[in-house]
Amino acid sequence: MSSHALIQIPQPTEPMTVELVKSQLERYQHMTIKTGNQLDWEYKEAAFPYKIVPLEGQENDAFYLKGMNPLYRYIVFAIENEATQNENEEIITSKSIIHVYLVDSSTHGDKGKAIEFCKFLGKQFKGAVHLYNGRVLRY
Repeated sequence: MSSHALIQIPQPTEPMTVELVKSQLERYQHMTIKTGNQLDWEYKEAAFPYKIVPLEGQENDAFYLKGMNPLYRYIVFAIENEATQNENEEIITSKSIIHVYLVDSSTHGDKGKAIEFCKFLGKQFKGAVHLYNGRVLRY
């Protein structure tokens, strides 16, 4: 089930980093813990059944989520920053892109969670989410 989605952030206030994306995913985890506490249910394990693992050799550019139960396996996140410069070496425009990959061994559960994470990150960073089916959500 190898496929790819992305989140484009036009004119970011600062270049996108792996740490910034990880911090937003950690924020998502804390939000689900609070929801679970309100419902008196261990919602965290259902809402975020992954652990965050750095991608060896690309710690500054990518990381992946490794599933902690058999229904979920892998989701890979990669960060790209682009800038356009004029002839005076001044930056005219910039954009950041968060790539979200499903590898061949990813499950349908991974795809559902990846879509959920893409929507969450798109809202947080006010970007355009290009989903796996080609649809675009703009926040």
